[in-house]
Amino acid sequence: MTNISYAKEFEDIILWNVFKDIQHGFYIDIGASHPEINSVTKNFYDNDWTGINIEPSYQFFYKYLDARPNDINLNIAIGNKKSDKIEFYEILDTEFSTLDKTVVDNYKYFQNKNTFNHKVISKTLTEVCIENNIKNINFLKINSNGNDIVVIEGIDFNIVKPWVIAINSQNNQETKQDIDNLLVKNNYKLALKSGNNDFYLSNDYEGLTENFIDPIYLIKNIKITKNHQLVASLQQELNTLENKINDRIFITEQFFSLSYKNILNSLVNILDSIKCFVIKIGLFCKRVLRFFYRRLIKNIFFKKKDSCANNN
Repeated sequence: MTNISYAKEFEDIILWNVFKDIQHGFYIDIGASHPEINSVTKNFYDNDWTGINIEPSYQFFYKYLDARPNDINLNIAIGNKKSDKIEFYEILDTEFSTLDKTVVDNYKYFQNKNTFNHKVISKTLTEVCIENNIKNINFLKINSNGNDIVVIEGIDFNIVKPWVIAINSQNNQETKQDIDNLLVKNNYKLALKSGNNDFYLSNDYEGLTENFIDPIYLIKNIKITKNHQLVASLQQELNTLENKINDRIFITEQFFSLSYKNILNSLVNILDSIKCFVIKIGLFCKRVLRFFYRRLIKNIFFKKKDSCANNN
């Protein structure tokens, strides 16, 4: 299997390490979101696995029809009972669409997002597996944005028995404990907690326990897709740093520009002052010369007059 990670927190690499000896395996992805960006199953699909992608969001579901023709793609919600009409809150341009209205109301991030509600069919995972004749599930991924416990409540573990259940653990502590109790009761144990994800392993496959390794120890040989959140995060940091550098350059240029202008203005003022001083000196000298010139003429005139008087 090619080591390419698409998932946010390298969940796909964790699962790949668990199932590295399995070919043509099967997955179920509840809350599948985008078929490539942040996808836990994309790398498995590219390596000849198949599965069921369950996504009630219109904006993502229709992408699966083109991107995953070999998978079963369902535009429904998963819950603890069947329902023909259940309210779904879709938040455009995000992967946080949900059945839980409080998530939308409480999450300030959504305030500037376009949202709309629509009705979706809800089924239990057990019903989906029976309808599609699914016998073996290597891993089940659950990320239903606040609805995880309801999804698990709708599983009949006598019929649906995934080897591994990966749950996005951004639930409150009480819900996490309820999920843990329910899975332990059905013969699962927590094999790994990594980031925001909890990986539960069926006791029937206890021999795989040692394959659950934190991705920090696996990342050396991982290729990261250009759409990976880590790349986006680094790009955002680089953009922020670039903006800060550009701001500093602008401020520096403005400073030197202002300093240069100030120096030029000072020089102009000095030259103007020198000019005024020279003009004043010139006027003063002119007055002095005029004064002495007049005195000289006057003296010459009187000397001639006295000379004429003496001759007479």
